[in-house]
Amino acid sequence: MKILKQCRLEALVRLMKAATDFQKASTTAYLRRLVSRAIKEARGWNVSAKIVVRLKFDDRIKLVEVRKVVNDKLMGVYIPSCLMEVARSTVRIVWVKNPSVADMLHNQRAFAKVDVSICMCADLPYPKVGGHVQVRLQDLTGMHPLLCNANNIPKLTHLDREGLLIQEIERSVQSWANWRGEKIHVTRQEATKCMIGGQQCKEKYLDPREVRQVKSALEGLVLTPLDMTPGETLVLCPKVYYEAMMETFVLSPGYVIETDTEEKIFKRMKDEAASEGLQQVVRWDKKGKICNAYVMPKHKDLSRYKPNGICPTYSEPTDMFSKLPHEDIIEDVDWALEYHRSKGRQLVRVNTKGKGGTFGRTMGDDHWRTIDMEDIGKYVRWELRHTFTKATGVILRQAIGIPMGKSSSPILTCLMCAYAEFWFLQSLGRLRKDVFGMRLMNDVSIVIHQNGKKLTPVEEIKRRFETCYPDNLCLKRTDEGEGIWDFLGTTMNIDPIFPYVRCIQSAKDEESLWQEERWEFKCGQSYRSWGSKEQKSAVVSSFLQRIDRNTNNRAAIPRRVLSVQRELRIKEFLAGFLKRMLKRFARGRDDIWSWTYEWLYG
Repeated sequence: MKILKQCRLEALVRLMKAATDFQKASTTAYLRRLVSRAIKEARGWNVSAKIVVRLKFDDRIKLVEVRKVVNDKLMGVYIPSCLMEVARSTVRIVWVKNPSVADMLHNQRAFAKVDVSICMCADLPYPKVGGHVQVRLQDLTGMHPLLCNANNIPKLTHLDREGLLIQEIERSVQSWANWRGEKIHVTRQEATKCMIGGQQCKEKYLDPREVRQVKSALEGLVLTPLDMTPGETLVLCPKVYYEAMMETFVLSPGYVIETDTEEKIFKRMKDEAASEGLQQVVRWDKKGKICNAYVMPKHKDLSRYKPNGICPTYSEPTDMFSKLPHEDIIEDVDWALEYHRSKGRQLVRVNTKGKGGTFGRTMGDDHWRTIDMEDIGKYVRWELRHTFTKATGVILRQAIGIPMGKSSSPILTCLMCAYAEFWFLQSLGRLRKDVFGMRLMNDVSIVIHQNGKKLTPVEEIKRRFETCYPDNLCLKRTDEGEGIWDFLGTTMNIDPIFPYVRCIQSAKDEESLWQEERWEFKCGQSYRSWGSKEQKSAVVSSFLQRIDRNTNNRAAIPRRVLSVQRELRIKEFLAGFLKRMLKRFARGRDDIWSWTYEWLYG
């Protein structure tokens, strides 16, 4: 490092480029960080800083012309010539999504913070249930079709788009870490060249004024998404929503009301972390605060509510991990730590600047930190004691269940399942070779092989599996015992012909698409949503990618693609949109894809 700081800037830039000759990406990244650090400390230039120009999406803007303007402005910035090429090659122009209908309309977070809510719908003409307003937005008369899907984005209406473009370019360049000199100026003429003048969109998009009119007409009512279909909006009386918040959080036995203020709670947390020697493990954000929880009505039963993903509830019958006592969680963690100690491992090394962990040595100490096994156990106990949330203005401490919303939540969930499944497999003895399982979080599939030469105790194995988890966790079987079940967005079935376990990519809307010709679960956008075609093409490509990756019964692929075509037609996509994407996707893949293209469009 001392020698690097003494080198000329041109030589250091050449070293940055030479680092890409190494085979491993991790080696390249490590060496580039060393050279970049030397340049910053010795010369004051941040080579890793990129110029990111963020533009609100508008189909009239020509990105090529914007890049030319940015490159011209860089020529007026004081920067060494050897860094100019690096700076111009790292310019990134990205679209910023405009506010969606949900951003403009949904207000459940504001009502979740209110201490008390009263009925506001006595004289309103909207449909009611139990004396209070409760109606889906799409069932109200006069609603724009695009307004009924909260994921859609209204068209941007800005009176001076050239002026806004000037501000966006100037702000982006001047926020660059290496910017030196006077304030740059983008002229009106330069901004006009970046626009397609005299052309207007012929398609009918959603006007933001229509969204604001609906919001004004429904003022005082709760506008909240549904749990399984965030694009659908439910209009609800504030009193009903307040009672759901109280029952789900404040009155739930899974939470304890805290009387201290946030400042006192945070001080107590810091003091306990310091007393247990966890200062190096616990990262403290001075700007952090306790988040507010909210609930969403269930899609199939509007009288039931599901807490948002940050703060689950103890009383909710479908949230199984919120019922897990903290003693069981600690027991699972101690089991995992003791397992590694038995292997002679006393510490783990993690990379704070990226992904990855190791029990052994790494190639350098750059951003790597060592954590003792004992500190990991202390940290989990500390975090379980300090999981807080807010509901209706009340601070609550989660006393039961996985600390939802934190980074440790999925880890502890999988660890708890692994602990139970380990002892389940241990209890089977030689029968372990006849059992195969797959699990992601709380979704699990188990397949039992029946050997023809001997009688496999299938019922006994299933009974042991169903009872391997803690008593307060309830497993719900989703198949009917016929060898067909849904798992992680796929339909799986047992077949006597190879492959014996068949997997077919499915969609939540498949039944409604073919039987009712409607889009029931609104988890995407319509074609008329105000956004770039590249983004919409990426969505269609992801559909095809999931079908190709998750379907081992290749003969079922054409039917899956046909379902995608039907869904896109209901979303008002152009007829040739999928045709163009499918033709490009089929190149270099299985023959079934080219055959599917010929079958649909040949």
